[in-house]
Amino acid sequence: MNTPKDPNVDNKFGLPREEFRPMETTSNRKWLRVTLLIAGVVLVAGAAIVWWLLQSTLKTKLTSLYNTQISKEEAPDASLELDMIPNLEDELLADLQEAAKEAPIKQEVIITPTIETIHAPTGLYHVIAASCIDHDLVMDYAKILLKKGFSTQIIMPKQAKNFVRLSIAQANTWQEASKHKNELQAEFGNKIWIMRY
Repeated sequence: MNTPKDPNVDNKFGLPREEFRPMETTSNRKWLRVTLLIAGVVLVAGAAIVWWLLQSTLKTKLTSLYNTQISKEEAPDASLELDMIPNLEDELLADLQEAAKEAPIKQEVIITPTIETIHAPTGLYHVIAASCIDHDLVMDYAKILLKKGFSTQIIMPKQAKNFVRLSIAQANTWQEASKHKNELQAEFGNKIWIMRY
């Protein structure tokens, strides 16, 4: 079983010998020079901008300081103006009172819609718009109604097995809650109902 040895084969498996030679480098110094040139230009431009900003800020501060010094030197006697202030206050107060009598001020109360959470029974009658097992689904629907301008209350269940409900209106009596329900049916349809909690 002697087989002639191949001079290119160095091991028992018959694989050819590997030739090791250093990797050829293709470094190009032009890229280094271009990068350094660009970095230098950016650095010089940045320094020039910072210098210009500092100079303009310093100039404006000095100008305002100079103007205040001149105005203090040229200011007339302030005691004359202080004597006139009580008379001006009386005149302004009288003018404001006359204007208030002529045009009453209308106060607008802006109510921002909110999402509240109820954890315990309140004894109120609630108009319910949604009932889900998952709190997140009710919260998502409450956020949608919030964008439409409705204030909502999330009614948490007494036990973990029960449903989470979303109230869109509440009232002290069944009749008031029924009135709210009838008003809201145009928006929500027949999917809303009344529950006491």
